[in-house]
Amino acid sequence: ILVTDGQEIAAGEVVGSTEILCLQDGMIQGIREGQEAIRRILVVRDADLTSIETGSKTKHKIGDFVTKGSEVADGVVAPESGQVITNKDKKLVMRNARPYRVSAGAILHIEEGDLVQRGDNLVLLVFERAKTGDIVQGLPRIEELLEARKPKEPALIARAPGICQVEYRDDEAIDVKVVEDDGTISDYPLNLNQNIIVNDNQKVNVGEPLTDGMVSPHELLDIFYHYYQEQANYSMYEAAKAALQKAQQFLVNQVQGVYQSQGIDISDKHIEVIVRQMTSKVRVDDGGDSIRLPGELVELRQIERDNETLAFTDSAPIEYTPLIMGITKSSLNTD
Repeated sequence: ILVTDGQEIAAGEVVGSTEILCLQDGMIQGIREGQEAIRRILVVRDADLTSIETGSKTKHKIGDFVTKGSEVADGVVAPESGQVITNKDKKLVMRNARPYRVSAGAILHIEEGDLVQRGDNLVLLVFERAKTGDIVQGLPRIEELLEARKPKEPALIARAPGICQVEYRDDEAIDVKVVEDDGTISDYPLNLNQNIIVNDNQKVNVGEPLTDGMVSPHELLDIFYHYYQEQANYSMYEAAKAALQKAQQFLVNQVQGVYQSQGIDISDKHIEVIVRQMTSKVRVDDGGDSIRLPGELVELRQIERDNETLAFTDSAPIEYTPLIMGITKSSLNTD
């Protein structure tokens, strides 16, 4: 009580106060200058700190956040996640913390330095669902695959294996390049609304998507065909056959993915029969010394037989590009 018996006081004067006693030794944190009345403070106890003897120079400065398992000095890994509060005499002291992973585009409900209680909302995650809901919504996706339609916003695909270099601005990935195995740097310009799904220094293989979105089977086939011809030194027939095999596998997996997400089991062979018909033809680019016309659609085996015949007489071979045709188009182009 802050007043005495018989004392005269004005309206609004403080007559008593409550004291909150700290139960343990610790360090006060969470008081910020220029804020409204403080209703919460944080006491960091010794039990909330982790000390690490590094034995050599540390890689972090005061205020850095460290995740569990990351290297804090040569040969020394952090046993817990936390924030560095002291760093001297080859000794690191961290305030224990718990990391939360959030996706790009998430809406934060808190600001840096805010105190949060258990159960408080931290972040609103924003995500879009891929085109496989129930089987009714899944059917347009199957139709898109079997009719070999090009997706509206296709994913960017790596044209050759290499190491990714992602450029960041304000913690957001804005550009991606791939340093290929032979040292060539390939640039992949992003479209609007595309998010990069690879990390900096991540190894990618040919045909791997670099951004979100649906993979275009036509683009996948084209990339593998040119890769096998140029990098792997395959003959035209071997490159076409290997590239078509990759495209076939992709189509079967994608169609099965839609059905299996609904618990429907279909044997692969039924879809494979359809996909084989979709990927059996090639388009003639140059007829060489044969009677084939540019733009003609011919079966791959048929055209390879023609090329073998032309090779006997040392004539110019037929040049061609493998194709994926939708089921409607392939049904109209059967013999």
